[in-house]
Amino acid sequence: MTHPFHPLFGEEFVLVSWGRGAGLAGRELVYVSAGGGRDDEILAIPLAWTSEAPVDPVVVLGAGRARFRAADLRELARRLAEVLR
Repeated sequence: MTHPFHPLFGEEFVLVSWGRGAGLAGRELVYVSAGGGRDDEILAIPLAWTSEAPVDPVVVLGAGRARFRAADLRELARRLAEVLR
């Protein structure tokens, strides 16, 4: 888990599968085993929160200087406009 604010940050899991989540607007997900055994709970985690995600060029080129990505700010503005209607 690479998402810095997730409670499981830094934990390693066994990758079971990956795909798109129907209930999450088609967001790419990875499915991981919460333990190491056969009957363990399977967790669905957004791909972007894992080391399996491709490197984001904006993050690499920004080298920590940019606080926000333009695409994320546009999405925030869109969602705020929906809430404020």
